[in-house]
Amino acid sequence: MSENLKPLGAIKSTTYSATTVQGPNSVYAYRLSCEHGDVLMKIIVDKLGKIGGISFRPADKPEAKATTS
Repeated sequence: MSENLKPLGAIKSTTYSATTVQGPNSVYAYRLSCEHGDVLMKIIVDKLGKIGGISFRPADKPEAKATTS
């Protein structure tokens, strides 16, 4: 993952966006403003306070929506 994030350069600022609850987990969303672009980061924290996952996506790319059939 670091190889994909490296071209963005150093983080200039971090902005908290939201917290959502997904089952027993809390999901924290942040916007990271970097030297060469912005990225959105989500951190999943379980009920014990442990990080269960982390994801990044370009700030200008819409989040994929779940589909139902």
